[in-house]
Amino acid sequence: MSSHPRRLAVPVLTAGILAVSTSSILIRLAAVPALSVTLYRLAGGALLFILVAVLRRGTLPWRALQPGEGRPAVFAALALALHFITWILSLEYTTVVSSVVLVTTTPIWAAVGSSRFLGESPGRMVWAGIGVAVAGGAVIALGDSGAGSGRFDTTMLLGDALALAGAVCMAVYLVSGRRLRRRLDTVTYVSVVYGGAALAALVSVAVAGAPVTGFSGRTWLYLALIVLLPQVIGHTSYNWALGFLSATLTAVIALLEPVGAGLLAWWVLGELPGPLSLLGAGTVLLGVAVVAVGETRRPPTVPAG
Repeated sequence: MSSHPRRLAVPVLTAGILAVSTSSILIRLAAVPALSVTLYRLAGGALLFILVAVLRRGTLPWRALQPGEGRPAVFAALALALHFITWILSLEYTTVVSSVVLVTTTPIWAAVGSSRFLGESPGRMVWAGIGVAVAGGAVIALGDSGAGSGRFDTTMLLGDALALAGAVCMAVYLVSGRRLRRRLDTVTYVSVVYGGAALAALVSVAVAGAPVTGFSGRTWLYLALIVLLPQVIGHTSYNWALGFLSATLTAVIALLEPVGAGLLAWWVLGELPGPLSLLGAGTVLLGVAVVAVGETRRPPTVPAG
């Protein structure tokens, strides 16, 4: 492996973080129902990766699945669709900072899920990080509920709960798709799961009657940018950089996403959370960083059976 692409890994990953940080801002600016945004984001990414997979292998990506792999693929796709639906919906109720920070707690729920279903017991450092993050989440909830201001607002708490649900769904996606990801290459795996998630989003849109046409030209531009920046450029940069950087460094750099999203929300939307919410956000990010470092330090275990 040459040193030249390795030197580019950190700048590329940083660019990917900046691209992903625009997601919540673009969603707010598009002002389109969560189901509609989810459909276009997943469908746009799926079509691109399926095209790449077909050009590379000359066959549809889901033909690479072996017997018994269909069920985990479907489960991962449904979890991914629910992740986007719940997180995007959270932006309608709470601040960008609270939403993005809480959805970033995915490593915590993935560690808990791995312990429960894969027999991978978290170490003390992981549990300590989980405790710190939970404390930070409680502080965010206090700030968003209006504690100390003489009012109690459940609207923002609903948004916080939806963002946490998005984090849990993403953790389910990661844990359930781990077996497939070990065997399939990135393009094939993403094509299969994004395609399934897009179909789930399409069914949700049809059942709910969410609009998919009739948008203004500005809205179509924002939807296109949502697919291009966070979905294609952002996640592609993540996957490429992981080939050159340690998981610890990647996880820590990824925590810049809530910072970038928060700064963009202040600059573009004029949105600045209160002191309690900001304190809680910093505490959550610290806890997630501790969990990420702890996860990479413990040896992998093989589940019984």
